[in-house]
Order: sequence, then C-alpha cells, then structure tokens
Amino acid sequence: MSTLYFATTNNGQTTWINCGADASTSPCSSESQRFLSSSSECDWLGITCNGSGEITNIDIRENGLAGDVSVIIKELVSLSSSLEVLRLSINALSSTIPTEIGQLSNLQSLFLNNNNLVGTIPTSPENLSKLTTFSVGNNGMDGTIPSGIFHPTLRNLDLDDNNFHGTLPSEMFTSSLGLANIDIGGNAFEGTVPKGFGNLTNMKLLYIQNNKFVGTLPPELFVS
Repeated sequence: MSTLYFATTNNGQTTWINCGADASTSPCSSESQRFLSSSSECDWLGITCNGSGEITNIDIRENGLAGDVSVIIKELVSLSSSLEVLRLSINALSSTIPTEIGQLSNLQSLFLNNNNLVGTIPTSPENLSKLTTFSVGNNGMDGTIPSGIFHPTLRNLDLDDNNFHGTLPSEMFTSSLGLANIDIGGNAFEGTVPKGFGNLTNMKLLYIQNNKFVGTLPPELFVS
C-alpha cells in the first residue's frame, strides 16, 4: 500500500488531508492509522482486511489524493483476488481508467467519481462479474458506454456530468435487471428514451436530465 501513497503524493512531495506519511500535517485519530506508519497496513486509514490479512476495502475518499489513476490501479492488480471495494471519490486524480481494472476480478464496488478523469470507459470491466456499483460521475470522460459493464449483479450506475454520448446499450435493460439507482444526467446521450427502462422493476432513483433524448419515459416506471 505504500506505492499507492507515493503515487498520489508526487512521490511524497505533498501529503494527504488526513493520515498521510507526515503525521504533523496529516492528523489521525490514532497514530496507527497513518500511512507508512509501523503498524499493520490493515490499520491504516480506509484500509479493511479480512481474517487472513488480505486487503478487501480501500476507502480513501475526499483526502487530497492527486496523480495518475492508471498508475494506482495497475499497482493494485496484486490485490486482484481479495479487493472488493475501491473508493477514491472526491479527490484530484487524473488520466484514464486503464484496462487493468478488469483484472480486479473480485471487485464489487468501484467509486472514481468527482475527480479529473478523462478518456473512455475500457471494455475490460466485462470481467468484473461481481460488480454492483460503477461510479465515475463528475469527471471529464467521454465516448460511448461499453455493454460489458452491465452484469446481472449491477445495482448502482453513476455516469453523470461527463461527456458520454451515443445510445444506451440494450444490455442495460436485459442483463442488469436489478438496477436500482441510475444517474446518467449531464451527458450527450441521444435517441428515443429506451422503453427498456420499464424492465427495471427495482428502480428507486433515475436521473436522465440534460441529455439529447427524445420521447417520454415508459409508463411501467410509474406503476407502484
């Protein structure tokens, strides 16, 4: 995990808001939480491990992280058999999501929203068969949406406020019928509002505003 710290601090030249390597400028509730401290990395900020000491959850949201997200994800590939949650939201990470994201085969939740990411969503998340949450909203990404992200397990989809375009993949309405929360507002999606939204009977939240859709939502969405 030390490589993650150096990759997000310009090789240690800057520090995080909380629990960076410099304890004098990065306060923690306890010394053991500080990254690069002598304690087990399972005690470090935002790190959760299983009973075998394998990292299952990395949650370092809103902590002043900067740097190339592709470097970070490539460094995390060694955790592919254990990592279930990766939450790096509300930071200043840049660059593109690398294809190596698809090697995190046990990943269930991916939160990269509210950063400075660009480029397209790679096709490799088609390998993430346990994925329940895919969140990349509020970045500067573009391109079309690959059909492979729509696994039967997917429940939460956040793509809002990017530059995505094109039509929505049909797999969204045939493969991911358990979708409950969808935010695709603030993009350039186009075409007729898909009737397939009516297939998503578990829908709780749906935001599609500020796109180029035409037509109306299917009436099935309004049946209680």
